[in-house]
Amino acid sequence: MKRLASFFAFAILLSACKKESESTNNNSNTQELSPLAEYMDGKFELRKVYYDGEVRSILGTQPLSAFGDSTEGFYNMYSNEATVSYYLSTFLEMEILGQQYNIPLRVGDSTIVEYDTDSSFVLTDKQLGTMRYVLGEHWPDSCRLHTKYEDDTVGFNMDLDLTMYLYRR
Repeated sequence: MKRLASFFAFAILLSACKKESESTNNNSNTQELSPLAEYMDGKFELRKVYYDGEVRSILGTQPLSAFGDSTEGFYNMYSNEATVSYYLSTFLEMEILGQQYNIPLRVGDSTIVEYDTDSSFVLTDKQLGTMRYVLGEHWPDSCRLHTKYEDDTVGFNMDLDLTMYLYRR
């Protein structure tokens, strides 16, 4: 009888240990999102971009500061998977030798996103490298994201601060 009681006690103990380890394993797969990740989770339409900075070329340095023309794009954030897909297309107005030109600015990628502070996240763009985004003013259905855009292209270098106006879809 003692052996039978010991056997049942041992079986109950093993069962309890198994349930505890299953519970621990289930909790490790669920990641709690930061407030920024929760806010940014979803699909956003990019409606306008403000740029401020300069372009350097063999002709000199030209300051740029205006809203982009014909802006379109999106930011789709999937916070549970820590990924983002985005596309930005706009035109920068620039004067070269007295003539006005619209210079295209296009950026897009699908990549991993890391929420590194309460108000910023980092991603690695295949074309531009590491980019830090800072959440500016934000409301339930829209926000402003700020980032630095630096590009070395044939004939000129761009160094711009971008403010993107996003609207939740």
